[in-house]
Amino acid sequence: MRVHLVGPVLALTVACGAASLGIGVKAEPVTSGAAVSQAKAADSPSRHWRRVPSVHFTAVGDAPESVLRDALRELEVFRTALSGLSAVLPAPRYRNSTPLVVVFRDDSSFEAYKPRDFNGRRRSNVGGYYFDDPQGAYIVTAADGQGRGSHSVVVLHEYAHEVLHHTLGTGLPPWLDEGLAELCASVTTEAGSQAAGRWLGRPMARHVAALRRRAGPNLTTLLSTDHVALSLMAPDDAALFYAKSWALSHYVLLGRNNRAPDDVPAFLAELAKGRSPVDAFESAFHLSAADVDAALASYILRPVLPAVPIAETAGNIGDTSAEPLLNSEVEQIQGNLLLQVRDLSGAEARLERSFARNPGSTQTRLSLARLRTVDLRPGAALDLLAPIGATRPTIYTTQLVLGRAQQRAGHYQEALVAFSDATRLAPTGREAWYGLSLTASLLDQAATAGDAMARLQSLEPGPAWYFERARDLWEAGRDDLAVTNIETVLEQETSDTNTRAYAAFLGALSASRLARPTVANDMLAAVNPNALAGWQRTLLALLQGRLTPREVLDRARGAGQQTEAHTYIGIIASVAGRLNDAHRHLGWVRDHGVRTYAEYDMARVELTRLD
Repeated sequence: MRVHLVGPVLALTVACGAASLGIGVKAEPVTSGAAVSQAKAADSPSRHWRRVPSVHFTAVGDAPESVLRDALRELEVFRTALSGLSAVLPAPRYRNSTPLVVVFRDDSSFEAYKPRDFNGRRRSNVGGYYFDDPQGAYIVTAADGQGRGSHSVVVLHEYAHEVLHHTLGTGLPPWLDEGLAELCASVTTEAGSQAAGRWLGRPMARHVAALRRRAGPNLTTLLSTDHVALSLMAPDDAALFYAKSWALSHYVLLGRNNRAPDDVPAFLAELAKGRSPVDAFESAFHLSAADVDAALASYILRPVLPAVPIAETAGNIGDTSAEPLLNSEVEQIQGNLLLQVRDLSGAEARLERSFARNPGSTQTRLSLARLRTVDLRPGAALDLLAPIGATRPTIYTTQLVLGRAQQRAGHYQEALVAFSDATRLAPTGREAWYGLSLTASLLDQAATAGDAMARLQSLEPGPAWYFERARDLWEAGRDDLAVTNIETVLEQETSDTNTRAYAAFLGALSASRLARPTVANDMLAAVNPNALAGWQRTLLALLQGRLTPREVLDRARGAGQQTEAHTYIGIIASVAGRLNDAHRHLGWVRDHGVRTYAEYDMARVELTRLD
């Protein structure tokens, strides 16, 4: 199962609910004054990277200063624009942390930091992305020539996801998630069919042209498409999905009568009750599904679409002069980006250079500790965190990273203290409550674990947290608790098809290790094979014993599917006591697997058990 960039890629790497150390600040000393002075002597200002702040953002990069300021201006206008949707959406909510906007000078400079596809290759067609990690929020893109050009919409789209998720929750179906982000990103000064100036909702020419050529998926298909199905679409089909999603979002928010701010929350509430996407849509938006496709076809033929005028906010940019970053800061930022896209060797090289330049940097120590924890070296992570924890015990991010390292090192009581402190420092920090629920489970403190999970569900409801906890419990060797959590996932109506399938796979492996074959079979039987894509049906058949390992490997296409196949084949062999087979398949994943897959970590953990 490939993990997505935004979301719990690894446990505790999702957005923090409160301000942490801040982004783009100067390194703070955690060692003696003499040591810091010596380190700074080895550091120096970067010749190419600079920092420019605005009221709500900080831009850094090796792009020209004018491009950095332009990026800030667009983002500040965007924040103002979102308030213009208050008549049709809940008022936007923003995180307390200041996003760091990283703008590379050109696409070739950006290339190494792009996310990977399902086969582990860099996605060269990515113009930008957004992510949160324990150290803050990042918007990452590249300049297009001397300006950002077409990448402007990409940046605004990605930041729209962050604001919408914080305002509406992370459980948005793809059509609404992508459609709203496209709608919000259409803040532009380009000439077109409407008056010049800033407008939110101006027609997006490429989407209009695409839908006039082809109608795109019908409403039922559009509403029912999940994130996995979208990620597997051919580029042309995905582009048409985005276009139709934009048109539908535009229509229900700006084009229909009797709109209200509660319509979208009402739709999400109906989905949470287990209603079908079509029934939830009709109930919340007061539209007949049978009429919507025809209405959209007519809607995009209009010469002018409804839009919201937006005022400029030049005062939010200010005239603060740009300042160079230290080379250690540049290395730390680049290392964090590579850690996010799971280029662990590249991240290690840059973060170690940053640490050598300035070992007193709190940010670099935290980044290196996170890398060591991800790379299954929690002892080394704890060594890095020791001076920070001793001098900065009241920082949320420090406690969060410390808790995860302690948990992976098997120091559960210490992890419990760290996560408990983190929940007090940030009562809405989802990752802190997750860490507390996981660690309390490992200590068999059922009441504390239950209370923490209940708090987490109040902040972000959904079965994904139980699945995440099951994976971490499996990693820690608690198959009994993993089974219990997977049973909860399979019982919940809101579990999507993909989550149910991979949860059942994990639960069946845990139940098999516990010699509970009936439980394993029941979990796999809870997955409807007809609702799965072809490859997931193949994995289900493997775990049910209806296909041999050789047959599964013959069907695997690309490194991603091979990573999943070798992992499940290897763990099945390990549980059955066929250790040579287990080592062979799991070793293949360690040496050749795609690191953005959860199965990559599963294979490494299982190898550690065998060794």
